[in-house]
Amino acid sequence: MMKNKKMKNIMVLDMDAQAVRILVGNVSKNEISVKKVCSRLLPEDTYQDGRIMNHSAMEATIKELIKSNKIKVNQCICCFDSSLIIARDVLVPNNAGANFQDMAKYEVAQFLPVEINRYVVQSKRVHEVEIDGKPYIEALSTAIPNEMVEQFYKMLQDIGLKPVALDIHSNALGKFIEAQGRINGDTIGSKTVAVIDFGYESIFVSIFDQGQFKLSRTIQKGIKELDGSISRSININKEDATSRRTNVQSMKMNTENEVVDDEMRIVNVMRSTLENWFEEIEKVFRYHTSRNKMSTQIEKIYIYGEITKIKDMPEYLKGFFNIDTERIDKIKNIDWSATGEPKEVTEYLYALGATYRR
Repeated sequence: MMKNKKMKNIMVLDMDAQAVRILVGNVSKNEISVKKVCSRLLPEDTYQDGRIMNHSAMEATIKELIKSNKIKVNQCICCFDSSLIIARDVLVPNNAGANFQDMAKYEVAQFLPVEINRYVVQSKRVHEVEIDGKPYIEALSTAIPNEMVEQFYKMLQDIGLKPVALDIHSNALGKFIEAQGRINGDTIGSKTVAVIDFGYESIFVSIFDQGQFKLSRTIQKGIKELDGSISRSININKEDATSRRTNVQSMKMNTENEVVDDEMRIVNVMRSTLENWFEEIEKVFRYHTSRNKMSTQIEKIYIYGEITKIKDMPEYLKGFFNIDTERIDKIKNIDWSATGEPKEVTEYLYALGATYRR
């Protein structure tokens, strides 16, 4: 596990297409002490896929959130994700030493049909491998468009915050799970597990082997797509579709009713859409096991996100993948005494992970 020196309180600003979330806290010996958590829904069309579409609305929302919660900390880490971020697995000679980042960037450049100088590239060591008798480091390299980095930097400065770092969801989650070592109280150090976030615009799949991050993939499907399908199926607006979907209690079809009502149609649309998502997730699983002979089968799936609140959703996934599945509901090594534990802790997983610096 990582060791973190005690640090002053820092703010993490985590955002997606639906909301912005703020967590204030610090890390000491892998325990996160949370001082404040708060969130606010974003006005429609304010933020999309890592791009700030309406700067004034975004800044006003964040300023109001900071003011109303009396947050005085100004050092800030910004955490986000985008389909425009490019992730590549690369091999770097084991003797790269201090040149690791530069050599990984060079390898990434071989894959990209764009100018590498238009991206900020950071790489992290995943594990060591041997190929043809030579030692290599398998690394995960992430390339973020320069203009995306610059927009967040400018936004934080305009709000009056001091930018400390940018973090992306995959890296934040990886740090969090590695530091925790447990999910729902279960030790994952001897297992290969998948952690899946069913988000609003996308589904985020991460795989951990023996407690260590191995890979992550983003699938461009999510709750937004599902609500649109429900809306078209029973001819209602998207707001009503969202409301009707959140009222669904079970993924099971009621076969006793001879008449197909709207509720059955909604469940049918959900089952069809989710099974399409599951097929895409299965491709990620297959890619993991095909990478090299050391890769192992997924032994357990952990899920979170709004759609997973349906009581029998874990059972539904287990039926498709034939893999034990649980919804994440227990997180250790977090001191919530200053704030009280949020009703939905998983909403702050990325912000919690971003507090770990490495």
